[in-house]
Amino acid sequence: MKAPDWHELCGKRMNRFETLDRKMLREASAVPLVRESYRRRFGPWIEREKANLMFRRAGMIPLNLANPLASRQVESLLDTDPTGLLALPHASRQRLPGLWGNDPFSPRSVLLLREGDGQIEAFGAGDPRPAVGWLAGLSSPIALLAPPQWRTEITAIVGEYDVGTVVTRSYAPLEYAPPRPPTLVARRLTLQDAAAFTATAPSWALRGWRTFDTLVTQGAAFGIPHGDGFAALAWIFEATSRSDALAVYTVPRYRLLGLGRAASFALLDHVRHVRGKAPLWSASADNEASNALAESLGLFPRVTETILRWPPRSKTRKQPVGIAEEGERSEPS
Repeated sequence: MKAPDWHELCGKRMNRFETLDRKMLREASAVPLVRESYRRRFGPWIEREKANLMFRRAGMIPLNLANPLASRQVESLLDTDPTGLLALPHASRQRLPGLWGNDPFSPRSVLLLREGDGQIEAFGAGDPRPAVGWLAGLSSPIALLAPPQWRTEITAIVGEYDVGTVVTRSYAPLEYAPPRPPTLVARRLTLQDAAAFTATAPSWALRGWRTFDTLVTQGAAFGIPHGDGFAALAWIFEATSRSDALAVYTVPRYRLLGLGRAASFALLDHVRHVRGKAPLWSASADNEASNALAESLGLFPRVTETILRWPPRSKTRKQPVGIAEEGERSEPS
């Protein structure tokens, strides 16, 4: 998508501010003291109105994080609005497609978009003003995870929405007791397991890494072998420099046999002692099977976040091109 011309987007109203700025400054320039007084009194207001107008009219454009200015700005926004789910920081670190901002070099609002089952999954950070109006105009249902301060803007633009809760768990150092090790031993996957992993794993398994090779080389995966495939899998779903988000899947007919727990135990041990990171386990609050498995592994709730969902509004735009097809992550083990 071509980056927009800001003056073209803002149109005559933007030019009106610039004309007013030049006219008032010319009238005041005869007296230096008056000129300085004008700058102090009206300068900030004109600049603020220009910025607000640009936010309202410009919308969002794809971000290229190969640009160091954009990359540093996005990292700054993510440090300001940390989340339990690692989707946005992981995508930023991996420079994945699907990142959008309101400015190509210094975005004040950032979105990660990826397509789920019948909805667009969105993760936001920064200023909500340019992002929410643009997001609400897309032609698909939206599921958005964003900082709490976004809700005022969402309510004003979207109106009614459904609310879901995601709980992220990790170890609590003062309360940690080593979990009981399983009797089964999981095997770590290698590049030769690509076909077996793809045949067993759900459709959403690689949405964080995009390819199995990247998962194995930059993350890790463990499985309980069965025949030519696996009965259960656990893998690093997303990662940052300090944390690894985990995912687990058990083939339905092998559930309740402890296979998912065995694979998860091996992965947790690898994340803590080999990678030296904090493991994160995220699941919806009503996913009793996943939350029970996490508790059996010694993981306790650390962060509770809200996901907002709404259907497309009547006046919609075509959804952005290039969103990779994704699936739903939350699955019982």
